[in-house]
Amino acid sequence: MFNLSWLERWSWLAFSKIEKGEFCKYCVLFYKSEYAGKSMNSPPISLVIQPFCNWKHAISIFNNHQNNEDRKFSKLKAVEFSKIIDQKQNDIIVQMQGLALRGEHDFGELSLNTPIKNYGNFRSLLRYRIESGDNLFLNHIQNCNKNASYISANVQNDIVSVISEYMQHYICDKIRKEKYFAILADETKYISHVEQFSLCIRYLEKSSNFEKDNTYIIREDFLQFVPVHSTVGSELDNTIISTLTSLGLNLKNA
Repeated sequence: MFNLSWLERWSWLAFSKIEKGEFCKYCVLFYKSEYAGKSMNSPPISLVIQPFCNWKHAISIFNNHQNNEDRKFSKLKAVEFSKIIDQKQNDIIVQMQGLALRGEHDFGELSLNTPIKNYGNFRSLLRYRIESGDNLFLNHIQNCNKNASYISANVQNDIVSVISEYMQHYICDKIRKEKYFAILADETKYISHVEQFSLCIRYLEKSSNFEKDNTYIIREDFLQFVPVHSTVGSELDNTIISTLTSLGLNLKNA
């Protein structure tokens, strides 16, 4: 039978309610067969690909996995990944404040000295972080491969896209929970002369004191900018319908 204390004893353990078994959270995410040590002749199955459910021999199996070189390597990869994610908090802060990330010369290596030209808010925050004493990030910038600095414009755009998708899912989950909504679409032209419209949703959300006073809050949330290929009314309708459908919203509730 599964023992809850195992999660404290072996910090890499994670229990899956869906699979009804244990996994090594490091190996599930970061194990690579090409990086496997000599001690492992075949790809791991239990704890990595399939859940571990053999409770009778759990302690001995867990102890063996604890000392396994492949698990240790996977943990190191997880730690490195966590450091990279922590460095990306600057990007998230800039986005939350509605500030532009990039400047006129946002490319190449990160200069540790304040440049004359505008290199953008993101790079300015990175330099500020180093000046504030972040030696870990300084070591990364000074010793990383040129193709693995994770501060390029492409990486910034990827992070913005991830944040955008997360916010969309979060807002749409709230809309589906409250069920009924209204659609707000305002057509505009982007600086590159591309027609688009901003898609917003108005809906009622239960207040924090709903159980006491049964009150709602009117919400208007922006979902995304939608490119428009034709300004004909029927085409605009089809664009709105296809966009909302792709976001998982039921148009019968609009």
